[in-house]
Amino acid sequence: MEWGCVGWRFAGNDAFRPADPRINAHDLLEHFPEDTGQDISGELQAIGAIWYGRIQSGVVYQPPVAARDLADCVLRNSNELRQVLQEEIVVRGATRRTLSNPPDEPPVDDPVMDRCLREVVSLGMDAMLKRLRTEEYVASIQTLLELGGEAVSRAIFAENHRRLESGEIQRAALSWIRKGFRRAHERYGSPQRLGNLYMKAYEGICQNSPGEPGERLRIRVEVASERVCIHRQQRDAPFFLVTDL
Repeated sequence: MEWGCVGWRFAGNDAFRPADPRINAHDLLEHFPEDTGQDISGELQAIGAIWYGRIQSGVVYQPPVAARDLADCVLRNSNELRQVLQEEIVVRGATRRTLSNPPDEPPVDDPVMDRCLREVVSLGMDAMLKRLRTEEYVASIQTLLELGGEAVSRAIFAENHRRLESGEIQRAALSWIRKGFRRAHERYGSPQRLGNLYMKAYEGICQNSPGEPGERLRIRVEVASERVCIHRQQRDAPFFLVTDL
């Protein structure tokens, strides 16, 4: 148990926290290898991978339910995006510039999917801006800035806020989400394959939960054959070992 949560987590990377099997499967398959959890662009690309795989294939938010209500998916994902952006803008936004070098990603090929991605960003950002404009929220930010000491730059925070108001961060976020959608296609080849792998990983981790303190899971993912092999090991084993991805 760490961070107030009982669950498996990636070994060797403190950015990944213990989580339930649904999130474990997400971290394993929908994040990309270079993602350290320190940069919001990784989380945005993972949102794109969710839309490419789980949502297009019908494996949505509560396995094993297989249904695709796109409006509901947009609302759920926009709320998740708001939470991600809220932490980035408020907690980290006073120490670094947010989404400084976004890719120039055109719309994805499926116009319905691209419309959904645009709506996710629009709703999530609108909710974030609404919060930033409330007096109570502004007061909490001021308190954070006052407690931050030398690590805090009011100028950087003000710049991030300005870029959010101008729509610059929204455009950057959409580009990263589209990039994640395309990268998931390059990695897995089809939405159904990623959806199947997600369900197999989720169910396998469920079968091995809860674990004992010090135990580890060794997971091998074979994309072409859609196999997920999970072995439970003792403390000296690595956690997620992913090959053929």
